[in-house]
Amino acid sequence: MGGSQRLLDRFVAQPIAFFYYWIVIGLYMYKKITLAYNLNQAVEEEVAFVTYDNFLGRNKEYLQTQPAHIAAKTYYTGSDLYLFDAMHFDEEGIRERRRPRMQTLFDAFCAVRDDEAEHVKTMAYRQDDACR
Repeated sequence: MGGSQRLLDRFVAQPIAFFYYWIVIGLYMYKKITLAYNLNQAVEEEVAFVTYDNFLGRNKEYLQTQPAHIAAKTYYTGSDLYLFDAMHFDEEGIRERRRPRMQTLFDAFCAVRDDEAEHVKTMAYRQDDACR
């Protein structure tokens, strides 16, 4: 879709990721665990989830005509889903099986977007856990 074609996009993304990583490490080292989780939650929610959701809204028709990549099919529907299953629990801690449909590229991006929403919930939980 052209997201990595512009040199400026690629040039800016790597330094941002590098500095973000070290900022979070610094927060953890100085025992600001709740702040580090809060920062990660904000990034997952406002950057990752919203970005994927907007991308899906703008490109739905095209993405629905493209087949899902084999890597997405393997990750979301393959035979070894231990880690994938281990991450999906409902609010009472009971495992819910989440098996996203994986036929089109739209399905793959929806699954990734939904994973970002799971990350937001995990960061919120970890903040609550760190405060106890």
